[in-house]
Amino acid sequence: MSTLNLEVTQRAKRARAARKRATVWHFIGLLVVFLSSVFPFYWMVTTSLKSQADALAYPPKWFFSPTLHHYSAALFEHDVAGSLLNSLIIASSTTVLAILLGAPAAYALARYEFRGKEDLWFWFISNRMVSPVVLAVPFFLIATKLDLVDTHIVLILLYLTFSLPIVVWICTDQFRNIPIELDEAARLDGASPWRVFWRINLPLAMPGIVVSAIFAFIFS
Repeated sequence: MSTLNLEVTQRAKRARAARKRATVWHFIGLLVVFLSSVFPFYWMVTTSLKSQADALAYPPKWFFSPTLHHYSAALFEHDVAGSLLNSLIIASSTTVLAILLGAPAAYALARYEFRGKEDLWFWFISNRMVSPVVLAVPFFLIATKLDLVDTHIVLILLYLTFSLPIVVWICTDQFRNIPIELDEAARLDGASPWRVFWRINLPLAMPGIVVSAIFAFIFS
């Protein structure tokens, strides 16, 4: 009996030792992946804080006196701040419009049956297959006719053409995953279709809406 207990104890010790070794190697592997992923960002930030001489030095300088001259030059001398503001206005406006138009459209496609539904769904999806270069010349000609060249609105409308299908695509699948019994129960309680959408479906579909908004903002 004592021999059996000794053998069981030794096996348990070997198992614990093997688990410890696996944990150590697992930690080392995660550390290597983490460092290899973070190092490019570290190098990018530190290079932006170096003077030109330090940035071009060989071998590279790991210790240096940081400077914000490059940031001030980019923001104020080369008008990067104005470009960033324009990008923020265009991307934010496009995202808001895409959500305001796309979420109700996605809800209608997910919940209601109507004539031409499949054709409308295919039209939304096929817009993602069109190369933006194909639409560049027609959009430019239309903008020229309407005197919208070099304005925010023309870029917002252009980006909305490609962002809206993404929002509809993601949100439609999100609304389809919400049990329709919730809508029926709300209607039995006297809720209007708009209230059912606003109070029940919209909060439940918020994860998909947020994801589609992030994609729309990035693409814009």
